[in-house]
Amino acid sequence: MPAVRNFALYAAGSVFLNALLQVTVFVSALVIDLKRLESSRVDCFPCVRLPPRIALLEAPPTGSGLSVLARFIRKYYAPFLLKPLVKGVVLLTFAGLLVASVISIQHIQLGFDQRLAFPSESYLIPYFDHVDAYLDIGPPVYFVVHDVDVSQRPGQQQLCGRFTTCAPFSIASSLELERNRTEVSFVSQPAASWIDDFFNWLDPNKDKCCRVRKNDPSTFCEPGESPRRCNACYANREPAWNITMNGLPEGDEFMAYLRQWLISPTDEDCSVAGKASFGGALALSEDGSAVTASHFRTFHSPLKSQADLINSLAAARRVADDLAAATGASVFPYSLHYVFFDQFAHIVPITEQILGLGLAAVLLVTALLLGSWRTGTIVTGVVALTVVNVMGVMGVWGIDLNAISLVNLVISLGIAVEFCAHVARAFMSAGSGLPVDHPAGQKERDERMWLALVDVGPSVLSGITFTKLIGMCVLALTRSKFLEIYYFRMWLTLIIFGALHGLVLLPVILSLAGGSGFPQQEADEEWMSHAIRNDYEYTPFLADDDSTTSD
Repeated sequence: MPAVRNFALYAAGSVFLNALLQVTVFVSALVIDLKRLESSRVDCFPCVRLPPRIALLEAPPTGSGLSVLARFIRKYYAPFLLKPLVKGVVLLTFAGLLVASVISIQHIQLGFDQRLAFPSESYLIPYFDHVDAYLDIGPPVYFVVHDVDVSQRPGQQQLCGRFTTCAPFSIASSLELERNRTEVSFVSQPAASWIDDFFNWLDPNKDKCCRVRKNDPSTFCEPGESPRRCNACYANREPAWNITMNGLPEGDEFMAYLRQWLISPTDEDCSVAGKASFGGALALSEDGSAVTASHFRTFHSPLKSQADLINSLAAARRVADDLAAATGASVFPYSLHYVFFDQFAHIVPITEQILGLGLAAVLLVTALLLGSWRTGTIVTGVVALTVVNVMGVMGVWGIDLNAISLVNLVISLGIAVEFCAHVARAFMSAGSGLPVDHPAGQKERDERMWLALVDVGPSVLSGITFTKLIGMCVLALTRSKFLEIYYFRMWLTLIIFGALHGLVLLPVILSLAGGSGFPQQEADEEWMSHAIRNDYEYTPFLADDDSTTSD
């Protein structure tokens, strides 16, 4: 799908440039700012230098330097979340969300209402509303036929529908049958059959249609030429013009009459002439000796919803396949809206493929960078659950699946990783881990998870969740339904579920089945020093449990 491909290229380039700027320009800017700070210069006015301050010896560091959010997570949230009963409630709750989301996904509609592209006060919105309410006919649909020799009788019989020797399931006859079951075919009007009108143009009873000179039958008369100088084309022919098609033109004679028919004006004297009605319905070869393609025009029934527009395309393709099978010709349908709605014929498998490949990439990268296939699999599973929950809300909140929402789902997958990766990294870096089946393994994983939540929980909330949430809330004020539905609703859902999965579900699962952490001597010094620094105010909750037990 071009829209998704273009987004992927744009996003990949943006992420690469962002990473490059962060490890170069951003780091350099931080160094410059640190030098400014060390030289006691004012941030907004670096030319102004403050007098040096005398540093006094302070008391040993305490946890009072922690933010309110960090203190809350350390003292209340992390110990509460890692209680066995709470873990069970969390798992059951998210399992229920998964089931509800899977059910809701079945109700996601395909399409993109064109009214969403306009501001809410646009005059075009009531116009489209009135079209849906009062227009009693749908858009025209053309069944294009090629690879059939219409200059020969067998080919003519595969196309016509008003003569007794036409094939039972010819193009014209089959389209008439489809018109009688509009609810299935979405065809509501009789098809305009050029070959039937052409043969009727030759009928000598229509003495003002096809005429030739009396003194030169090879020359056609002009429309306003005197009747005394002209004869009907098929007057005095043997056999005479008839509805069995016996004696009607074939070969070069057929093409000669056809070329004249295509330039004959359609007027009140001859309504079956071809210039106005079928001037663009046939494509002739360069020398005009053959018909390379032609179309049969009809109309859809009124298409009042996105589902009708999508189903009309599927029905037209089914009709075209049936026509091709019955006649041996190559047939394809075309209507104005097919160009846009063709995406919905493949969007469901494309969505499954793209999200599946994205999850596979997440599994590979997280497993390699975290050093544990077990932890990488858990992170990938939580990311997948986040995307499933976002899709579940799409079904409830009236967000259709199209190229735009598919791009947002791909973004959801990437941002869900951002919510989970920091917690998983902190969990793996919190010290060496014991095997899952080790007697002390559960207690050791709980302690590592506690350290991870204390270290990165505040950053995930303040640096990822709150910043994105504030930015998305601005879109709630937009007058564009397009921005409200496909950006505010989807991104708000993503941020909420991403935070819940990253800070609630993932810690619980990692504490139950997380992989072994990095060896103690290889653990990041930052994690360990931070954990020791935090320990000045509150001893870990597991240590409290031990002391309580020993008492």
